[in-house]
Amino acid sequence: MNRDRESFAAAGALLAVIGQGTPANAAWFRREFELDIDLLVDTDRRAYEAAGTKVATVGELVGPRMLARGLKRALGSGVIQGKIVGHPAQLGGLMLVTPGGGS
Repeated sequence: MNRDRESFAAAGALLAVIGQGTPANAAWFRREFELDIDLLVDTDRRAYEAAGTKVATVGELVGPRMLARGLKRALGSGVIQGKIVGHPAQLGGLMLVTPGGGS
């Protein structure tokens, strides 16, 4: 999303990222990933709740299939899990909100 922000802007779309950390976490994330879009924090996870995002069960997080998929992706991408910020089982997502408030 950050990489394609100019294309989104040319189409008239405003982008924002909502994270569940603190302002200090957001500042670090912005620097680490060189974000040039709005970055908001929702420590109480109210936006997640309003959007209906799921909190994963233990079985969904650490089941054999999930561990195998995670390991395969981590090895292929070189990405290593860092410090967990916020609720560890909160699943992320992408939401499109239109000018009328619909999605």
